[in-house]
Amino acid sequence: MLLGGLAAQAEPVVERGASPTIRGRVLGLDGSPQALAVVRIFAPDGRRITEVVTDARGEFRYATRAKATPIVAGAFEVQWEGLVRRVEAGSAAEPVEISLAGMPHFTVRGRLLDPAGQPWAGVDLRLRDERGDVLCSVTTDPAGAWRLELGGTAIAIEVDPGGLGWRYKVELSRARELDLDLRQAGWSFLAVDGRVLDERGMPVIDALVTGVTVDGDAIRRPTRGDGSFVLWSRKPLERLVASRDGEPFALHFARFDRNQSCELDARVHGFVTVQGRVIEPLGAGVPYATILPADARGRPITGIATPVRADANGDFTARVPRELPRLVAMGAEPKMRQGNVEWELGDEVVIVVR
Repeated sequence: MLLGGLAAQAEPVVERGASPTIRGRVLGLDGSPQALAVVRIFAPDGRRITEVVTDARGEFRYATRAKATPIVAGAFEVQWEGLVRRVEAGSAAEPVEISLAGMPHFTVRGRLLDPAGQPWAGVDLRLRDERGDVLCSVTTDPAGAWRLELGGTAIAIEVDPGGLGWRYKVELSRARELDLDLRQAGWSFLAVDGRVLDERGMPVIDALVTGVTVDGDAIRRPTRGDGSFVLWSRKPLERLVASRDGEPFALHFARFDRNQSCELDARVHGFVTVQGRVIEPLGAGVPYATILPADARGRPITGIATPVRADANGDFTARVPRELPRLVAMGAEPKMRQGNVEWELGDEVVIVVR
């Protein structure tokens, strides 16, 4: 069945020897397969069944568990950048094909400049409509440039919504170019810059530097080709973490409440391996206790190092930051006992839980 030029289906394709399946293809504005489009599948009663993303061929697929009741699709909603098309499912048995061709749209583009007036690469921008709902998102390219196709009006752009959280009020209802220049509000930001060095003292060019604010927000920026970085923040920072492939390797606790520089050196701020044992007051090992790094007051610090679990005898090997002087151990349920101790590099650590 063809609805408004869009082929759609009501019943999923049930493949021989496989689970009940819904599949289809999305075509872009020029009629070619559209990759990275979001497809939301709804049941006839309006419930959202799932959300999938098209592959490089513009295709999508959703399969239930092998013995599940076949799915009945009531509607499909496709979103690509700022364009959304919703179609009701028809009765055809073949895979659904949804095209964005012919949709009214306009192009907005521009550059993002940081508070120092430099092109700002790798920063997320989020556009919101008049109701405050998110229209779409885009990430600036290496030159700080960005571009989007929109099908509706945006009234605000959020710069780095997960970290900096700067909101730029502007109406975007037609094609235009717009530079987002944060120099206009430079007084609102503080900058922490520096370099990241590895265990050999060499610059790290593929690190991700995270600054954690006093409110717990995280501001993340990659290092440049010389290992340098700049973090812009509207709030004071309380620690910096450098990581590679999701694994932290340097941590520095300090209060950054003004423009200043910091060198994250793995030889000074890195992680070390500590071995030890968790025991009862009478000396018996505590099996499967969880070990976390802790500050000088014995408060566990989460989100920095992967929690370690002791073995059946209470023995453990943990990778901990040099700047966190203590380890805390928490016994397994149901007792949930706890103990902490200061550690010294090279010594076996014994943590007594009570």
